Amino acid sequence: MAKAVWGVDVSKFSVKATRLVPLREGAAEITNLDIIEYPVGQEGADEGTQIREALTTLMKRNRMSGEKVVVSLPGHTTFNSFIKIPPTEPKKVAQLVKFEAQQHIPFPMDQVVWGYQLVEKEYGPGDELELVLFAVKKDIIYQFLSHLNAVNFPCDVLQFSPVALYNFLVHDQDVGTNCFVLDIGAENSDLVVIDGEKFWIRNIPITGNTITKALQQKFQIPLAEAEKLKVNASSSQQAQKIFGVVQPVLRDLVGEIHRSIGYYKSLSKTVRFEKMMLVGNASKTINLQRFLSQNLQIEALKLAKLNKFSVSNSVPEAQFQDYLPTLGVCCGLGLQGMGLARNKINLLPEEELKKREFSKKKPIFAAAVGIVIAAVALMYVSAGTGSDKWTELEGKAKSVTDQYAGLKGKYKTLQKSVEEAKIEPEKLKNLSLRRDASVAVMNALSEILPENEDPALPKGGQIWVLRVDLDESLETVAEPGAPGAAKTMVAEKNKVTVTIEGGIPAQATSTEALNLVKKNLSDRLVEKLTETYKMTVENEPSIDVDTKVSALLVTKSDLGAQSGGTVLFTPSQFGDRKFHLYRMTVTILPSKAPPAPAAPAPGGTTPGGNK
Repeated sequence: MAKAVWGVDVSKFSVKATRLVPLREGAAEITNLDIIEYPVGQEGADEGTQIREALTTLMKRNRMSGEKVVVSLPGHTTFNSFIKIPPTEPKKVAQLVKFEAQQHIPFPMDQVVWGYQLVEKEYGPGDELELVLFAVKKDIIYQFLSHLNAVNFPCDVLQFSPVALYNFLVHDQDVGTNCFVLDIGAENSDLVVIDGEKFWIRNIPITGNTITKALQQKFQIPLAEAEKLKVNASSSQQAQKIFGVVQPVLRDLVGEIHRSIGYYKSLSKTVRFEKMMLVGNASKTINLQRFLSQNLQIEALKLAKLNKFSVSNSVPEAQFQDYLPTLGVCCGLGLQGMGLARNKINLLPEEELKKREFSKKKPIFAAAVGIVIAAVALMYVSAGTGSDKWTELEGKAKSVTDQYAGLKGKYKTLQKSVEEAKIEPEKLKNLSLRRDASVAVMNALSEILPENEDPALPKGGQIWVLRVDLDESLETVAEPGAPGAAKTMVAEKNKVTVTIEGGIPAQATSTEALNLVKKNLSDRLVEKLTETYKMTVENEPSIDVDTKVSALLVTKSDLGAQSGGTVLFTPSQFGDRKFHLYRMTVTILPSKAPPAPAAPAPGGTTPGGNK
């Protein structure tokens, strides 16, 4: 078991770190707590710069050298899914999972880091094995690691933040076997479902910033002031007025939770949730706990205390209590570093693990060489200055020197291969730029499209999507290299054109139909792509609506009324079963990315001095 472990939670708005020292089995003490928040609402702030500055500050304030460090990767970058595999002997599970993973992960396997966790339960003879599959794209990991490497920040394990939160909850909190957890962060909100030995993660688009911006817009105040108003609203004389502003956002949050829980229940038919837990700084939002309990008809709890963690006197009590709702990820990371976590996935790529392992061994090589040289010198002193002894010792010294030169050469060769290995992911990032556009579009559509059969949906608010086409055009861009050197050619995604075809209930005129498509589909899709998925939409989407109406769409209620293979169309909420057909085109531009670095020149340095 490690002597001390740092759990470092890195997000877009802060870096939180706890130092844990193991006590009795399963317990630990928090001996250090450090929170570094970025300036709220700082115009033109670069996220990477803020992360690097915060990590540098963290290392200056705390002695982390020689202690294990476990770092989190934000949860919105993850892919997770349940899979089942045929019963097999334990030694063949990994090989079978690898084959199944290729069928479920929506990216080429050489572009992702992935892992899995076997659901630990009693399996009967012939029962399929259940697993939770995780994956993240390599370019996301390397972009994150570039911030750590830029300031030489140590990292022994890299873990998803919602998985770290899960590890903390099942270890320290009485969450039971049927519970879901809502972690409302500033920029990311994660829903973590705990179903016995299984767990499932979904990103929620309603975040702490969504609430803060609603307050900022209503009261016309700076973002920083709106953030304070959100957290301290319960003690304000304007508490009810503030809650009135926040309430529409909370209704949207309830809708997202209903949608997510409903989807999970479709996967696990027997689950019955007993309670929910609220964590994250936004869990302090006024009346949030009561509002969710009433609208979800389930007991909502807040993270109020730690059960298996004690807190050192060196940690200020007021600071600890203020940040307690946000410390679950840090504590979960520390548990994994101590070997106490249920999920032990490490997202560090294999080449990064080898590089860090070699870096730890390099001082040992140097020390070994020093010891041998010192031993030779001692032999020389003991043997006197005779020429025969001198010749003998000189030969041994030369042998040691040659051995050192060989080790040094191997080190340089390995170092060069590591530098070259960095290039391929960087090139891959440029070659696959915006390759995730198709996934983002489909996710965005699934999040904004209404449940057409829902009786509570306003009449005329239904939208059907019959077809989605994506046209990805490529453009080769030349990037300059060092003076006098050849230019580096970088293949870069130029733009993605998305065409969506479908129908809506017939309106009085085609103009009314067009306006309805724009309001309920086009505007919401653009907002989702730009704000949630950080894409750039070129110009205004074009929309065409047929002046004629069609009766070709079929609803679930129609299909449910089949008899003898014939569809019996019955009157429904869709009136006379007439529909306007629409066709919408959206063009997405790529994000700007740095050019892929050129291969190292002889001697190990890259052209232009780019490391």
